[in-house]
Amino acid sequence: MKRIGVVGFGRRIDHVLKNVTKLSDGRVTVVAYHDPSAKAAERVQAAYPGIRSCHSVEEVVTASDVDWVFIGSFNALHSGHAVAALDAGKDVFCEKPVATTREQCMDIVAARKRNPSKQFIVGFVLRYSVFYRTMKEWIEAGRLGQLISMEFNETLSPYHGASMHGNWRRKSEWSGPMIVEKCCHDMDLMLWMTGSQPARVASFGGLTFFKPENAHHNDMYPVGEEGYRYYDRGLATGYAVGDEENITPFNDDKDTIDNQVAIMELENGVHISFHFCMHSAQQERRFYMCGTKGTIRGNVLTGTLEYTPVGWDAKTETIRPIAGDDHGGAEEPMAQDVLDCMLRGAPTPTTLEDGLRASFTCFGIEEARETGAVINMHPYWVDLAKISQ
Repeated sequence: MKRIGVVGFGRRIDHVLKNVTKLSDGRVTVVAYHDPSAKAAERVQAAYPGIRSCHSVEEVVTASDVDWVFIGSFNALHSGHAVAALDAGKDVFCEKPVATTREQCMDIVAARKRNPSKQFIVGFVLRYSVFYRTMKEWIEAGRLGQLISMEFNETLSPYHGASMHGNWRRKSEWSGPMIVEKCCHDMDLMLWMTGSQPARVASFGGLTFFKPENAHHNDMYPVGEEGYRYYDRGLATGYAVGDEENITPFNDDKDTIDNQVAIMELENGVHISFHFCMHSAQQERRFYMCGTKGTIRGNVLTGTLEYTPVGWDAKTETIRPIAGDDHGGAEEPMAQDVLDCMLRGAPTPTTLEDGLRASFTCFGIEEARETGAVINMHPYWVDLAKISQ
């Protein structure tokens, strides 16, 4: 039996826990939590009868009946909560991103060094999808040959983007830069697929649509069958900031952005472009990889994966490993792998080191956007190597 304490009982961590406990056949239970939100408490108490509400993070992580700490708090709090859990001798599952600054990353690594036997899982759910695992198998089988260049993207529906601009993610002090909050998933996949890391990055982006002067767009479309306006869909079904109500996405109480592009040159010479937009009527989460022996193209939202070899008689092989959804059908596979780690000590595919590399990549891209400069990533990787030694 493994017992879980939760710090920050957001809806994402709730979803993970429900899958883990469902698959555990009673071998895992959630016993305690801390979340300052009264709304969260009401939801948690209803969903987890008998769970103990704690007055502080310390009370959760030092509880004698807690073996694992699951962290689902605001992004900027992840590192402090992870450090507290590790130093209390607990194993950790931390939602992505692991941290929102380089300093926070260093704090987690230091705590991990003090507690080297503790397990640390990062919630990069996409890595557990058979869709991306099939793509990785194709690459490892040599079907691409040598990778030459690639492009990848994440474009969100307008109401998805609206919900994020009307909740806690609108402020970097809570969520970190948007490239960290929303795209560290994608950077982790890029690092995993290419087997390399950026040597140089450049980036441009800004806040173009979700601004007060564009609020009239919410009056351009009829109220839907559910009873709310188009840009209010995410807010009506989404998340509040603590006990506050969600606010209009067309607010000026924010410092985040809604679109960004980046170009990267990896250490292995591969050239990459990335496009992120929070307002797209056609959603994609697509990889397009060009190699010396063939090309791979895949969109996890449709579940379609294509491979075309180079040659006179080239024919495109098209498969659908999944039906297609935001997370590639990865929720239960991730829950099963997390269970194997918790109950059998099995290694996890998404480690603290993976989380740190994805975060550092995002930090470099954000520095490039803010400064307008081409950023040499070598100092980033030297810093990461130093703190990881």
